Amino acid sequence: MIKAKDAAKAMQKNDSIGHKFNTKPSHELKDYAGTYKNPGYGSIEITMKDGGLVSKFNMIDIRLDHFHYDQFNAVILDPALQGGEPIRFTFHNDVSNSPSPLKME
Repeated sequence: MIKAKDAAKAMQKNDSIGHKFNTKPSHELKDYAGTYKNPGYGSIEITMKDGGLVSKFNMIDIRLDHFHYDQFNAVILDPALQGGEPIRFTFHNDVSNSPSPLKME
């Protein structure tokens, strides 16, 4: 009974951040690779490396971990810069159903 209560509390905590469990991106990861332009952040290039998505943003190496649906958390790889809130990358599909606009939060 205690384990079930602990699991329910953990689920509630995760749901409070809006995380939807057991989702997949709408495209293969390789389809998200490319250069995206943002008026506030400039250009960011996302590439595939070792089966995952990576990038370099403002000279900082990041890895994109799937969060849910077409959202990914940008994980800073430099241990000296880790510890802050993750930056969430949200991909939207263009009219041809390709990931095109990128929103960073």
